[in-house]
Amino acid sequence: MRCAAIAMVVLLASIGGCAAKPTTHVSIVVHGQKWSMELALGDAAIQRGLMGRTSLAPGSGMLFVFPKPTTRSFWMAWCIMPIDLVFLDARGRVVATWEMPVEPPIGDGESELAYLQRMPSYSSQVPVRFAAEFPAGTIQDDDIKRGDLFDMDIAMLFDIERRQSSAGR
Repeated sequence: MRCAAIAMVVLLASIGGCAAKPTTHVSIVVHGQKWSMELALGDAAIQRGLMGRTSLAPGSGMLFVFPKPTTRSFWMAWCIMPIDLVFLDARGRVVATWEMPVEPPIGDGESELAYLQRMPSYSSQVPVRFAAEFPAGTIQDDDIKRGDLFDMDIAMLFDIERRQSSAGR
């Protein structure tokens, strides 16, 4: 009987019966409006961000969850749509906002290094744990400003990031 129970556990584990799907999206609320945010976790996803995307669905964006508080900078290399960027501290409070326009693509004869060096940098200016990217115009349309508090499950986000970091090691 005991062997049968162990065999059943092994079988379920091997076919994924016990495995939870990774969380890819979360909901946050900004000034009463609910947003579906794609999570950017881990170095590769954080570096890729919204590069190459042509649009965001209404009510959607990307939420970057960083493993530790540090000053962050973003740029618009290989981004083909304008993006509004909001940096948030560990409590979900807005510490900086940026409206980031599309930058001209690599020009004829321009090296990749020259292209990257001409990119403006958009800094958090202080250590942050989150950044949120929204469709252009969101900061103005929703009157997002320093000191605003985003309604999001901080403990859950830290737990998701911690599990992601542990899995990536």
